Amino acid sequence: MEYSSIEFNNLSDEIFMIIFKKLNNLDVLYSLQGVNQRINKIIKDPIFTNRLTFVKWLSDSFIDLICCDVIVDRLCLQILPEIHHKIKWLDLESSSMTHVLYAAHYPNLHSLGLYYIHEESLRCLFTDETFSPGTFKKQITTLLITIDNNKETREIVHYTNHRIKKRLRLFFDDPPPPTFRSSTLLKLSVRLQGIDDCLHLLDGRFNQLHTVYVDLLNLHCSHEIQNQQFHELSNNNENLSVIKYSVLNELIIIDVHDDYIEEFLLDTTTNLPNNIFLCVKYESLKRVTHNFTRDATRINCAKINELEFFSETKCSNYLQEYFPYAKICYSTTFAKTKQ
Repeated sequence: MEYSSIEFNNLSDEIFMIIFKKLNNLDVLYSLQGVNQRINKIIKDPIFTNRLTFVKWLSDSFIDLICCDVIVDRLCLQILPEIHHKIKWLDLESSSMTHVLYAAHYPNLHSLGLYYIHEESLRCLFTDETFSPGTFKKQITTLLITIDNNKETREIVHYTNHRIKKRLRLFFDDPPPPTFRSSTLLKLSVRLQGIDDCLHLLDGRFNQLHTVYVDLLNLHCSHEIQNQQFHELSNNNENLSVIKYSVLNELIIIDVHDDYIEEFLLDTTTNLPNNIFLCVKYESLKRVTHNFTRDATRINCAKINELEFFSETKCSNYLQEYFPYAKICYSTTFAKTKQ
């Protein structure tokens, strides 16, 4: 045992770094904090403290890496208070969220991932000024949220890194309270039930937001929202950048107002990637493209490689020319999901 200890201590700092990089940062800190001064110095390198991930993805769900009270106490009472100023990103699951966020003040925290968080816990978190007052309003620039709501039975299936992830929806019975806002949030990734909820988040409460990733169950919008908030946003389009959907491969826009179809097809608002599957109602598409002659929608329409109409109908002679690379087909049921 003494011989092994001597060999271990004889390793160079560079070798230690190579070994520790292969481990989870949380495991490195929990297992090696306090071994000796040299190890303490190495594991407090930004490589191991910048981002701490308390969750792990397993096949169809997230699990919390903090498995017992002993680990929680050591992390929250000893380790996190020592490195709190070094932490820039936290990934948390519902059972560890409260313990970790209240363990210390994180002055340099700019990114936060909250996975399988209960909706009520999230509401409290955003309105609780006892949690590092102003953290969400003044610090966070990147926020990722997955809501766990047992009452919700419908799921959104999202493909990431060739794996299927089930993402539950965030929805609002009423508009979020005025305290649900931030002047520093730059990037937001969230799962939402519909356009109404999306517009609630884009009503100015996040006035520095420049990137939004939204998993949207449907594009159906209430009459009130269609006639008020949407047109308010449309009138300000000159202040918005063109949105690029770099990984989009399927676009199903059936029961929606023409304005939403237009937003996706106009080259002044949207930059679609190539090889898109589009399912839409023929008459809606005809109106938006001005009977397939409109120049402002021609560029994005040329990127469609498969065009499916909700029901069979007699099509304009200009259709195929306007969608030069698209295979055109019809469906009498709701749009298929491409495999």
